[in-house]
Amino acid sequence: MTTVSLINTDGAINENVTGVTAVYPGGWIRRFTNPKAASDFQQRLEAASKDERKSLSPSREAAEEQLVNPSIKKTIDITGKSTFERGVPTGPGLLVEQDVPTGTARQSPSPPSGSAPPMTATRTPRTSEQFENH
Repeated sequence: MTTVSLINTDGAINENVTGVTAVYPGGWIRRFTNPKAASDFQQRLEAASKDERKSLSPSREAAEEQLVNPSIKKTIDITGKSTFERGVPTGPGLLVEQDVPTGTARQSPSPPSGSAPPMTATRTPRTSEQFENH
């Protein structure tokens, strides 16, 4: 986890983004919503024994994550979701997926609008969103 400083054309710091875990093309930043809570949990996890780690789980506050794009003032809650870089027709993009329980049946990832319906498979279903840079 780190801090990313956004610098303007004069070289002055415009804004600091804390709790950063990844930086993606197009200005998107993955970060913990509450970096202090996430850091505190990580320290407890590292100090715990192997057996104690099995029973530790982060508070909701320590687990919340977001994608932020400071240049367009956009924030998206991605808690519990996976993020992947993907090429889209207009350039670099991100795919955000989330496992969705559907009872006993499991489905493959939801397709984009206008494509075929999801097929039944033996893996956990995911919902997907794509973000493009314009």
